[in-house]
Amino acid sequence: MNKNNLWVLFFFWKFFIAFSQDTSGHYSYFKKELSDALNEGSSEKYLSDTIITDKKTAIAIGETILFKVYGQTQIEEEKPYEVMFIDGYYILEGTIHDRLGGVFLLILQAKDGRVLRLSHGK
Repeated sequence: MNKNNLWVLFFFWKFFIAFSQDTSGHYSYFKKELSDALNEGSSEKYLSDTIITDKKTAIAIGETILFKVYGQTQIEEEKPYEVMFIDGYYILEGTIHDRLGGVFLLILQAKDGRVLRLSHGK
């Protein structure tokens, strides 16, 4: 291998290393923030208000999760949804229409949006 080929390889190696690392420092910062949040535990001390305040918001958050897990077509076939607010939790469930199979069940904590249960019958 001649010197020119070595220089080209060296250049590409340096280029690859430079762009494969986080030169902005964001990764390290975000990694530390994540670590701190996991070590501190609950986010309740930061939330003064309830995140999910009505059925419309519960459905919007619920659909985002359900579409990702089960697919938009599947979940939209289960409309209209049954939505109830009980003791600080929104319970969402799909509706069965003349077909075999089950429906989704999603329980969201209104205070912080946490998912307590996510399932789908067969």
